[in-house]
Amino acid sequence: MERLVDAIPDLLATTLQCGRHHLFGPYDGATLPPRRRRKFEWKRFKYMKGDFNNSVSSALNGTDTIFSRLKGKATRYIYQEDIGKLDRYLEDVATGRYHLEVLEAHCLDRLQHWWLDDEKKMLHYYRKFDDFIHQLHKKCVANDVCFMLISDHGMEPVQHSIDLSDALIGSGVPTDSYEVFIEPSKATFWIHDWTKAGPLQAELQNLDGSEVLTRKDLRKFGLDFEDGSYGDMYFYARPGYSIFPNDFYHPIANFVQGLLDWQQRPRISKPCHKGEHGYLPDTE
Repeated sequence: MERLVDAIPDLLATTLQCGRHHLFGPYDGATLPPRRRRKFEWKRFKYMKGDFNNSVSSALNGTDTIFSRLKGKATRYIYQEDIGKLDRYLEDVATGRYHLEVLEAHCLDRLQHWWLDDEKKMLHYYRKFDDFIHQLHKKCVANDVCFMLISDHGMEPVQHSIDLSDALIGSGVPTDSYEVFIEPSKATFWIHDWTKAGPLQAELQNLDGSEVLTRKDLRKFGLDFEDGSYGDMYFYARPGYSIFPNDFYHPIANFVQGLLDWQQRPRISKPCHKGEHGYLPDTE
């Protein structure tokens, strides 16, 4: 069956996988050709929609979360990805009914990825977001609700892109000596044969706007993996650079997402991010 699936052209196979992802729920790595996708053990979890309390209020892989610690008490999680719909929550949230209420405004992240090169538009969206936070904080104060604002990262304007896939082909290093998963700001390598893949580090180090690190090098950032499950070598873009194409890019899915979501409209004509995060910890 795997041989039959692999005989399907990559674009058709990944389009079918994207359709499955859209119709039947999360299917990690839908944009990867099946022969590559099956080589990975998928450990990523991301909950965006639905009843958070019923789906993930229990421990994750045996580890408690703040939601599971509050089990039996009123908790609530809300996810919003459209900045135009944020204000509708001002009436519903921060009423004091919940012990813990989380509103994830993912819309700001999405806008920055695709509009950060347009200063006028981004200033407009920042002002709109600031006004929402101001109104929400006023309501929290009025209802004696403790307000906490958390941002998990900043965003760097992208000036250049790195075609890592092309560089790997041009390196001449046998593809059977490693596996790679390419993200917009980082690529993770699992090395099967260091003898064959050894020159890869030196080859990639020459690419502008990049830095190549081994698992041992990551210790300086407090990251010390005991084995190679999470990679052996890492290719990082430096601030102002983004890796494109990457393993999240699919030409048809890219067009559809840009068509359906106005916040991502620029990706139709230029599918490389305009703003990026996920750089090394030593970047500003």
